[in-house]
Amino acid sequence: MTRTSRETPRGSTPAAPPRAAGYAARSADPLHILVFVLPLVAFYEATLFLTDLSGVRDTVAAHEIINRFLAVFGDFALYLPGLVLVGLLIAMKLARGDAWRLRWKTIPLMAFESVVWAIPLLVIAALLSGPAAVQAAVQGASATDPIAQASLMTRIALSIGAGLYEELLFRLLLVSAGAFVLRSVLRLDPTWAAGLAIAIAAMAFTFYHQVDGPTAAVIARRLVYFVAGCFLGLIFVLRGFGIVVGAHVAYDLFVLVLLPGDGGG
Repeated sequence: MTRTSRETPRGSTPAAPPRAAGYAARSADPLHILVFVLPLVAFYEATLFLTDLSGVRDTVAAHEIINRFLAVFGDFALYLPGLVLVGLLIAMKLARGDAWRLRWKTIPLMAFESVVWAIPLLVIAALLSGPAAVQAAVQGASATDPIAQASLMTRIALSIGAGLYEELLFRLLLVSAGAFVLRSVLRLDPTWAAGLAIAIAAMAFTFYHQVDGPTAAVIARRLVYFVAGCFLGLIFVLRGFGIVVGAHVAYDLFVLVLLPGDGGG
């Protein structure tokens, strides 16, 4: 009788079927990140298109910075940063070369994890603004803040836009490029390169924000931005772009929507 099946060579074990990626790996997969952030991109860009949100355009400076590089496309360039973000995620997925397999239950888990990561950000802001004199100065500086006077829709759009485009600019682009240069050019250890890139991006993030008011308020807010920038950079390195966007958006929604006037990031 002729054998039609292969026998496993004696002394070897059959190859185990590939294990499905766990949540940690799926949530860092560009496809799951794309599905997670796409509603945020759509909401922000649609709000820009349909509503007169001049405050959003003026305040989400990261969106404006990216927009300047795309100014060659004319007025339509205002809406191109969202397409750039989506295109980058698709390119990252194509570069990985793995299967386009989506696990829908991963998306709500990413939202939950984002909220969990936002809690330490709120604690950082509360601790660094803790002294009574600092709180009084910050509140005084916030009293005339146009964001605090903006409509609910504007504040929601600000929260989403800042989370998306500040993380695109300072974490996905600046931390990634900085770590690559430090590893490749200066030959730093990958851990040191990542840490230094996070610090550099956090410093840029700090002075990217316009801070006015009494000296105590300026120092407090600069310190909050720097420490928060380092923390967001750490989230990006450890958990990926989707989670850091979600954490940033969750923090800003709490500060700008639930506690308007306390300043956001």
